[in-house]
Amino acid sequence: MGRLATPDSRERRRLRRRITGPDPSLARPRTSRRGRREALPSKILTHLDTGDALEVYTTGGGGYGDPLERDPQLVLKDVIDGIVSRQAAQEIYGVVLKQNEQTIDLTATENLRRTRHGGQRTPNDVEPVT
Repeated sequence: MGRLATPDSRERRRLRRRITGPDPSLARPRTSRRGRREALPSKILTHLDTGDALEVYTTGGGGYGDPLERDPQLVLKDVIDGIVSRQAAQEIYGVVLKQNEQTIDLTATENLRRTRHGGQRTPNDVEPVT
């Protein structure tokens, strides 16, 4: 049993990116009490009982540059290393992986990136290896 105080303000104020790219997400403190998850406000004083859990999702950097211009091979490496999910690779970075998650679907990746850039080629469009 203990007391918990959270004085964070980042639940409402989002950090901003430095150059380009997406802004980082908001911080989200949560508790899990008797199996029920509950979002906490940014500033609170509450008690935790034995068995309760506290989850704190902190903000990170917003990234550097347009995610659609990131080298697809580096995105693939991040997926293989467990840093980025297959879903995030496609939704954020525009990289489509084949079913085995070990190789890039070159045609689908180039088409997706071109669609998101209004039909224009991006600097890191995938070139097939010959």
